[in-house]
Amino acid sequence: MKRRLLLQAAPLGLAAQPARAQRPAVPWRVGVLVTGTPQGAPTLETLSALERGLLAQGLQRGRDYEFDLRAAQGDISRLPALVRELQASRPAAVVAGGNQMLAELAAQPAEVPVLGVGGLVNVGLARSLQAPGGRATGVTTVGVDLNAKRLELMLDALPAGSAVLLLGETWARERIVPALQAQAAARGHRASAAYPRSAEEVAEAFAQARRAGAAGVVVLESPLLSQLTPAIVAGSRAQRLPTMQAWPDHVHEGAVMGYGPWRRSVWEQLAAPLAKVLRGTPPGEIPVEQVTRVVLAVNRGAARAIGLNLPPALLARADEVIE
Repeated sequence: MKRRLLLQAAPLGLAAQPARAQRPAVPWRVGVLVTGTPQGAPTLETLSALERGLLAQGLQRGRDYEFDLRAAQGDISRLPALVRELQASRPAAVVAGGNQMLAELAAQPAEVPVLGVGGLVNVGLARSLQAPGGRATGVTTVGVDLNAKRLELMLDALPAGSAVLLLGETWARERIVPALQAQAAARGHRASAAYPRSAEEVAEAFAQARRAGAAGVVVLESPLLSQLTPAIVAGSRAQRLPTMQAWPDHVHEGAVMGYGPWRRSVWEQLAAPLAKVLRGTPPGEIPVEQVTRVVLAVNRGAARAIGLNLPPALLARADEVIE
């Protein structure tokens, strides 16, 4: 099956602003690479946020650009082939989020500009945040620092000495997980790790964590795991294990806690450097932006449903509490 979907314009009900540069003779084609499905909520939210952000930059979907979506359908083993296929089609730019996808783009040399959300420096697509110097720029979610904070917040919610499970993608096994395990050990906790790639593997990871005596789960930043949020929420309820998610948005889907930027705001923010690239600025000359706001969101009802009473001090720190 050919995994290619060319999406047509879908008005958002927003008034278009005047273009700030000469319009292209034909709409620019913007490649968008996602790990999920074309009609999945995270994919649709990404496209809608990009569209809103580009409209604010004076670019209208259908008139000035169109999205060319390639979806891995939840199977990250498809990413290398999708990256090759997308880059071979020579779009004006490729948009991708998450270190797994950015690493795949970095591993396959091409001249197509990359607009990324994640650790562009960590995966080698940019030399530094201020001077990327290559073919990529975008928005960094400072994932390494935020993962440490997510673990800290989870440990604050659990009894002293509790064990925790870290859920991540395989690339985090050596780059992220050891430091988090050391962080947990320094506070008297034990942290194990699992790297699920499907809903079934998520369920098994939660079951094993419960059998091993874990008291909570920290989900590391990952587009794949974001797509698996329904399975993560189901595992949390079935095994009565609270979760700390990488996006605060997930508390609205039943997760107990989420710490990070709002997902929609990150993709809207990416639209500004994307518009510059489409209009001719080399990506290496555009500094990588940092997320503008990080929030702690808590679903108190989900916590109560699994028997967890969140500490008042933690609730007081939350930017949003769902009862």
